[in-house]
Amino acid sequence: PAFASAVSVLGDVKSILDRLVRYEYGWVFAHPVDVSVITDYGALVTRPMDYATVAGMIDRGAYDPARYKFSSLDDLEKIVLQALVDVEQVFQNCF
Repeated sequence: PAFASAVSVLGDVKSILDRLVRYEYGWVFAHPVDVSVITDYGALVTRPMDYATVAGMIDRGAYDPARYKFSSLDDLEKIVLQALVDVEQVFQNCF
């Protein structure tokens, strides 16, 4: 049951990412910036992030719940929190 719940919750996060991509300008954030086209991107953005990277990290199990050692959250909540922090980073990179 816990595994099924985790799959469901992470699937919901990926569904949210899909909806974000479908917004009018969501396509801009759908994939990593092409640094061969925007050559100064690395000088402007220190932590690049996009929706496809977040989805890929969820798929690969790349989010590590151990990152939050002193938190009262369970492992799934920690993984979702990390994914949401990365989604926020997409927007922070615009400023």
